[in-house]
Amino acid sequence: MVMEERNALEDPSREDEELLLSFFLDIFRLPESSSCMHATLANFARIESKLNAMLTSHKESSSNHTPEPPAAGEKKKKPLRMTAASCYIPKKSVTGGLVDQLGEDAFFICEEKQVVGVADGVGSWRKAGVDAGAYARELMSKAKGAARQEKETYVDPHVVMKLAHQRTTAEGSCTACIVSLRDQMISCANIGDCGYVLIRDGAALLHSPVMQQVFNKPYQLRRSSWKPSTTMLSVKRFKVEPGDVVVVGTDGLFDNMLDKELAYVIKSGFDLGLDAKRVASIVANLAYSMSCSWTRETPFSIASRYAGKPRNGGKPDDITVVLISIVE
Repeated sequence: MVMEERNALEDPSREDEELLLSFFLDIFRLPESSSCMHATLANFARIESKLNAMLTSHKESSSNHTPEPPAAGEKKKKPLRMTAASCYIPKKSVTGGLVDQLGEDAFFICEEKQVVGVADGVGSWRKAGVDAGAYARELMSKAKGAARQEKETYVDPHVVMKLAHQRTTAEGSCTACIVSLRDQMISCANIGDCGYVLIRDGAALLHSPVMQQVFNKPYQLRRSSWKPSTTMLSVKRFKVEPGDVVVVGTDGLFDNMLDKELAYVIKSGFDLGLDAKRVASIVANLAYSMSCSWTRETPFSIASRYAGKPRNGGKPDDITVVLISIVE
C-alpha cells in the first residue's frame, strides 16, 4: 500500500512522545486527544525543564562553535540525502466504513530515488457516489512507480506528477505535492493546497504557494489530458543544508497549524531525542486537535477573514505529515 501505518510497537521513546504531545496540548490550550496519555503537572514540569535545558545547551554550543575551513583538496559541499518519516490521521466520520477509515489523503515515500509525495482527494465527489480518496491513492501509487522507473539518479517531480496523472484512471480529482532531492537542491511540484515548509534552526524559512482559483477552491488534477499551466501548477527549487527539515503535507496540516508552531514543535521533538517518526506523530496529532477547535486562530481562520468570510477555529480534515530530514 502507498500509505504507511504508524508503528505501534512500544519502545522507551514512546513515553516522551506522549508526554511531549500532552505538553504541547497544554501550552496551545487544546483538548487532549484520545491517543495521548494523561500527563500530570509534574510531567509537564519535567518536560518543560528538559526542553529549556536542551534549548539553552543548543544556543550555547551554537554560539561557541566556529566552523573549521575545509582541508586542502576537500570539497566544500558534499551531496546530501533525505530520510523520511510519516504519520496519517483520517478525519473521523459518522459511518466508520472501510472507505472512511482510509480517508481521502494518500502519500508515498521512495527513499531510494529521494522523492516523496502527498495527495488530497476532493471530498465533493462523495455526493456523486464516488470514493473521494480513490483518485489520490492511485495517483500516489502511480507516482511512486514512475519514480522507481526513472533511470537517472535525479527524479524530476514535475515529470513524475505528469506521468502519474496520465496513468491514473480512477474517477475523482485531488490536489498533490511531490518533492525530490538532488545534491543540495530540493525540487517541488505542487498543485492546489498540498505543500511544503522548509525549517532550519527552529524557524520556518519557506512555505509553498497555495494554487487556487479563489479562497478554498484549489486547483486539482483529474482524469484528463495533461495541460500544464503556471496558474495551476507551482514548480520551485531551493537549496538545503544538513539538519534542515522539509515538512510535506496536505491542507489538513497547513490549514490548522501555523508555521511558527510547526517549527517550534519539530525542533523541540528532535532536541528531546525523539526520532522522526515520533515527531511526525506529534505534529499530526496536534494538527488534528487544532482542527477540532472552535476558537483557535488558525491559518484557515486567518485566510477566511482575508477572504471576507470571517470564522474562528480549525478545519476538520484528513491530516498527512511527511517529515524529510536532510543529512550528509
